[in-house]
Amino acid sequence: MIDLKALHLHWRVSHYKGTTYRSYSLAHSYRHNGTNRKDIVLKLGKLSDEEAGRWRELLQAAKTPHTFFTTLHDLTVTHRYAYLDVAVANAVWQAWQLDTVFRPPGKRALSLATMARILTLNRCIDPAAKSKTPDWFRETALPWLLAIPPNLVNPSRIFRELAAIEHHQAALCQHLFHRLAHERPETMHAVFSDLSSTTFSGARCMLMKWGHCKEGYHNHVVLALVVSGVRRPNRHFAGDQLLGSECRCCLFDARWPCIFNG
Repeated sequence: MIDLKALHLHWRVSHYKGTTYRSYSLAHSYRHNGTNRKDIVLKLGKLSDEEAGRWRELLQAAKTPHTFFTTLHDLTVTHRYAYLDVAVANAVWQAWQLDTVFRPPGKRALSLATMARILTLNRCIDPAAKSKTPDWFRETALPWLLAIPPNLVNPSRIFRELAAIEHHQAALCQHLFHRLAHERPETMHAVFSDLSSTTFSGARCMLMKWGHCKEGYHNHVVLALVVSGVRRPNRHFAGDQLLGSECRCCLFDARWPCIFNG
């Protein structure tokens, strides 16, 4: 049996019918009486650049501890983790640098920005009850992508951080607005808004208010979204205001004077 860890790829120039080419072999180097010696273990003959590269990678891998060689037929998938969708959504979060909106983690085992990121990605991909988010997290590649032990994401930690995450709503809106205004000012020449309301069952929603909405008199929550000309969100609202007053707040809020430049 050949011990690949002790071998390297050796080549020499060969000639055949007027053609010059490289002839490869697997060789073992050693010292003998103070001189370097080489034994040819296996002749490989003529190889393409791609084939020679594969042999080098194979020999390098053989020198790595705990490496073993197998084939696809010997591999069995016992569990799968969602990767592509969470990787794309995670890359969008990073591209917009949303972590910078949240304060430093301090003594938290898991930063507020990371918790907000996990909850946001879940809402984008596979919305679930917040108590079920840890189960979803463990079934994705996020523990590996974010280098977070799965046990750190649990319902108790999520519910403890909700109020702190909500406190950063205005800062998130400001961050998105200024990024767009700085990097894509042409998209801020026009904005589009969508205002709606929905009825709500229960009595413990802080955004809910009993009153008149489009379905009549019900417990309802007003929802609004403002986006730029390229459909990027500038601001969103959720609250118990009437649609008319919410619209006036949306259009004439003095904190957003640059929305209507041009």
